[in-house]
Amino acid sequence: MIANAARLIAAIASALWLVSWFMPAVDGVSGAKAFLYAIAGRDDADAAAHILSALTNLVFPVLAFLALTGRARRRGLFIKVALACALMNSWWLVTALREGEAAGLRIGYYAWLAAFALLVVSGVSIRRT
Repeated sequence: MIANAARLIAAIASALWLVSWFMPAVDGVSGAKAFLYAIAGRDDADAAAHILSALTNLVFPVLAFLALTGRARRRGLFIKVALACALMNSWWLVTALREGEAAGLRIGYYAWLAAFALLVVSGVSIRRT
């Protein structure tokens, strides 16, 4: 039962993550374009955070695959990596709140962030071996 719950949650997370690429993440920018902007980096103080956040999108499919196929053998490591990605991606929200620009974040950003949070929940649901 628990293994099925982990897979179901991972499937929902995967669907959210995929859809978020096509939804608006910020004013007039889809998730895919936001990824390209972030991965390109800039010469400012936040460049490392932009790139690290973008790189979490390379980790997501690996974690989702492990959860969906039941191959996530190291539950603790899975949870830590998923949580690190979710926290890294919350940097955008924290920055927007700090700068008074949270209204600029759109549904695609929140769907994307929720996908990573659901991976954490999926990891918690994985049966211990």
